Amino acid sequence: MKDAEARVAIRKLRRRVGRLERRVLRLEAGAALRRRRKPRSSKSTMAVLTRLLQQAYFTSPRTLGDIQRKLAAIGHHRIRTSLTNPLHRAAKTGLLQREKVSGEWRYTGSVETR
Repeated sequence: MKDAEARVAIRKLRRRVGRLERRVLRLEAGAALRRRRKPRSSKSTMAVLTRLLQQAYFTSPRTLGDIQRKLAAIGHHRIRTSLTNPLHRAAKTGLLQREKVSGEWRYTGSVETR
């Protein structure tokens, strides 16, 4: 009786090991695919915003949505929440000025940077 129970336990363990091995292979294959993706841009959001400022993009008031679309157009896809802090920092340091119009912040280049 004990031999039969041991054989059943061994069979269950072999099936479990087989499933785990297949799972590991799938995970490794997925990791290899992720490694092959195009590397992210090394430009920080602040660096890209500074470049836009130098290109006189902020001569007219720009909303967060305007800035997000412009960044996407030049290949820097950012979500809105990743833009708010750098824009706020730029306004605090004097690179940009910001004004709230109809509940929405509008950013312009400060007088010194124009």
